[in-house]
Amino acid sequence: MKVRFVLPALLGAVLAFGAVDGAKAQVLLSTLISTNGSLTIGDKVFDHFTGSVVGTGDFTAATNLINVDTTTTLGGDLGLVFTGALFAGAGGVADVSISFDVHTTDGIHLVHDIGLSFNGQATGTGFAQVVEDAFNGSNVNIGHAAVQTPAPLSADVNLTQDLQSVHVTKDVLLRGGTDGNASISIITQSFSQSSVPEPGSYAFAATSGIGGLLMLRRRKKA
Repeated sequence: MKVRFVLPALLGAVLAFGAVDGAKAQVLLSTLISTNGSLTIGDKVFDHFTGSVVGTGDFTAATNLINVDTTTTLGGDLGLVFTGALFAGAGGVADVSISFDVHTTDGIHLVHDIGLSFNGQATGTGFAQVVEDAFNGSNVNIGHAAVQTPAPLSADVNLTQDLQSVHVTKDVLLRGGTDGNASISIITQSFSQSSVPEPGSYAFAATSGIGGLLMLRRRKKA
């Protein structure tokens, strides 16, 4: 495994994806895993991080080379940003698996959708992609998103359930192919939210439903 520095690409990616929050102390993914650490921004808490790397040939990837930080997108959504020098050269393959949980803590919001973007680059036969899945507490898939080179570089997917807690898995793949290379230095993950319905709205819905049934029965009798 060779260590490479991709600072220019990283700086360009930060400008391209437009995180608007100020600089904060980043935490290594390996540290979050070993300490069972968590990150918090606004009403969002991210915890239960896991990560592993499998690779062959010419590649650069490790959980202690990936920084994790919270971020706010230009659209105001809260999330995480993963930064690091991930690379696969000719004949090389790197497969990084990451998972975590996201929770809303204010009691009035639910996770509604997932946004995913990255600055993957590839030359020749190289290829880079990030595939993500979201699961509810019963391990049922409630959302799937994918980005890759050359496109799409971003995706936004509504979850099939709005929940206070969601489990997210992320598979990051880089392949150099026979004569190319692939690199990723930033992956941005965001979550938009919806509000928990007010108790009164449930009562109104129930009352409306009962009223509709009564009206239907009266019409049938008439």
